Amino acid sequence: KDENILKLKKVKSPKFPKFKSLEEALHYEFEGYQYGLAPVSSVMSITRDYDFDIKKYNNLLQKYLRTEYIYFKNLEEFDKIYNFDEIHVYNGRMASMYPAISYARKVNKPFVVYDRGADLGYMQEWRNGVLHDLCVTKQDIKNCWSKNDPQKFELANKWFINRRKGNVHKLTGFTANQIKNFLPKDFEASKENFVYFNSSIDEVYAFDSWKHPFAKNENEILENLFEHYKNDENKHFYLRIHPNLTKAKKKHTTQIKQINEMKKKYKNLTVIEPDEKIDTYALMEACDKILSTYSTMGCEATYW
Repeated sequence: KDENILKLKKVKSPKFPKFKSLEEALHYEFEGYQYGLAPVSSVMSITRDYDFDIKKYNNLLQKYLRTEYIYFKNLEEFDKIYNFDEIHVYNGRMASMYPAISYARKVNKPFVVYDRGADLGYMQEWRNGVLHDLCVTKQDIKNCWSKNDPQKFELANKWFINRRKGNVHKLTGFTANQIKNFLPKDFEASKENFVYFNSSIDEVYAFDSWKHPFAKNENEILENLFEHYKNDENKHFYLRIHPNLTKAKKKHTTQIKQINEMKKKYKNLTVIEPDEKIDTYALMEACDKILSTYSTMGCEATYW
């Protein structure tokens, strides 16, 4: 109903600074609010680049900062009038949504974040936490598995089996176009073979809880790993670029550029492009060891 819709009022925003580095932009605060995280995360999603050119995108960051300012001022005004019991928001990572979370935290209001669930029939909610916070996700997993549910083992087994078969009800299927049992042409079973299933660095890089304790990101981990074994002819590494990085490949992002440099540098490395039809599960079965940081394949490989 129209009477339940609050229309944003026009607000003149201040002039925000031009940033010299991504770190400066990411940790920028204004009037007691965390202003930088959402704009940086938004640009990372648009560019698919965790290390985008700050000079090139400073103007876009300015627009996102002004958007946040308008939301913050309207939230403050609306809350004075209606005294919200709770604040609800979808996803919360982008500049058009994160102000609701930041405002709720500042004034100690409970908030709920929603996102799609395991398939199209479900939604998931996080109370007083964001889905992009690894600590929150970790606790959710513990809480879910600790429940005395006699069906949990059956449901878990079904999930892994259906996923491998491709019977998943989700918005994006990453293995549908792969050719069953299709392995890389250079695969030699006589060698000790490793496969690394990577992920989209840009999706979580803005959040501190996803920072690695010993490296800047997973590409740095890979570089150290390949460098250590570069002269070992008995070992071969396969890097399966996540299919979700197909667009990132077309945009020549930092993550893809770094992988391409590694591909040129190490003879015992085969890079499998995101749109290649290599069978992910066949590769998992054929290799001696499976490595991963964020990819679900780390969990799936452990299961199988």
